[in-house]
Amino acid sequence: MPSTLYVTPESEVYFYANSASTSIRKAFSNGTVQTIAGDNGSGYSPDGILAIDAQLGSLGGIFVSSVTREVYFTETVAHVVRKIASNGTLVTVAGTANQFGYSGDGSLATNARLSVPDGVVIAASDNLYVSDQNNNCVRKVFANGTITTVASYFYIEGVAEVGQFEHLSLAVGVDEKELYIGDRSRCVVQKVTLENNTVVDVVGTGSCGYSGDNGLAINARIYQVSQLYVSPENELYIAEYRFWCKRIWWSWCACNYCHFGCRRCIGCKRKHWRCIVQ
Repeated sequence: MPSTLYVTPESEVYFYANSASTSIRKAFSNGTVQTIAGDNGSGYSPDGILAIDAQLGSLGGIFVSSVTREVYFTETVAHVVRKIASNGTLVTVAGTANQFGYSGDGSLATNARLSVPDGVVIAASDNLYVSDQNNNCVRKVFANGTITTVASYFYIEGVAEVGQFEHLSLAVGVDEKELYIGDRSRCVVQKVTLENNTVVDVVGTGSCGYSGDNGLAINARIYQVSQLYVSPENELYIAEYRFWCKRIWWSWCACNYCHFGCRRCIGCKRKHWRCIVQ
């Protein structure tokens, strides 16, 4: 099954099979599938080449901009964030190819250094957020192309302090007021309030497992958060890798039993889980 995917409002699915995959594919709503990047072996191709003719390395996150409809993805071993431009060519938007490190805040993102970038998300403002995994932080690339750090494991004055990162998933709340961070290693979802860069855990105890029906989300146990999604109604969806499960943060709740493979929710008022067999 695909390890990373993104579904557009038009029910088009962008995906690749696993972290060792060297191609990005698109499934159309009519059921057909097309390769849109890579499939020419493992490697690194320079900017300007057609994505379909490129060689790609180990792939991380994938996201489609709601503004430009361009496809963004991370190449973890090349330490860059790239996009498939509207003309079909590859463009680097953050990082220096095959050069890892931590640098660049306040300057152009294409001159910065990242280290194993993973999850990526684009806000409606066209600002980009990427998990800079080996630097234990989340970086933000503004629409004007400059980069900064918005959350870090190591304390930086004025920047949110979060847990040590591994295989992060990201999601941005409606109106770009919150950034949600799914940390697979700590089995929690955290929320960074971007206005003041404060951070709180919103789902999970930090102890990995599967529990919490009919209880507070903060007391629930989750396992290996693989992807996050915030709906237009500001509902938070959580996909758990190990248990093939999606969870949802909703404004109302009922408690039901569910079998293997489910969707669950926390109500904003009652804060209980709801489980729906898929």
